[in-house]
Amino acid sequence: MKKLLLAVFLSTVFVSGWAAITEPGGVVDQNIQARGPISVISGTVTTGGVSQVALASNQFRRYILIQNPSTMTEPLFINFGSAAASATTIEISVGQTLVFESAFMTIEAINVYAASTGHRYTIMVG
Repeated sequence: MKKLLLAVFLSTVFVSGWAAITEPGGVVDQNIQARGPISVISGTVTTGGVSQVALASNQFRRYILIQNPSTMTEPLFINFGSAAASATTIEISVGQTLVFESAFMTIEAINVYAASTGHRYTIMVG
């Protein structure tokens, strides 16, 4: 019976990606997150002043990091699922990073916008 319960517990961890750890005396408020590889996407804005899709939608994302490198001279704007623009979307200042790593994760496409052609950005996803 103990082996069956352990198998059910482990399948919960690997199928859902999250599980609570039970210890003697109760449930510990701790999550175990699924592990996996990280992909690094380094790109550039192909046409300044125009939004572009930097990364297609993906229903299996567990982690996103978006960086506007410190070598750039202007902000990078991002949006999820629709075009990015300087007035209405998230602004990442020069040298700053935006990270998503909690229980909520967007699966939408990641769109980027910068005023200048050739503006570099880095995205890490897992």
